[in-house]
Amino acid sequence: MPRIAPPDLAASDLDYQLRCEFEMEVAFIEVAEAAESAGWDPTIIARAMKSLAKNYMLSREANAETDRQIELALTERR
Repeated sequence: MPRIAPPDLAASDLDYQLRCEFEMEVAFIEVAEAAESAGWDPTIIARAMKSLAKNYMLSREANAETDRQIELALTERR
């Protein structure tokens, strides 16, 4: 897996996402090419990666909401 450098810009910087994409690009292409080498169709690979990205965000949001609910319940219990 390629090395991905940590952020060197503030999250509020207009180039923050672009810098992240730049850092992730090599790993992203390696995964896509590995899937294509295994016989997967490039369009399906792109769709799968889009779906995985969406599911990643949904799971993070759900986990954050669960953490918030747990903290609220613990606070109310005290």
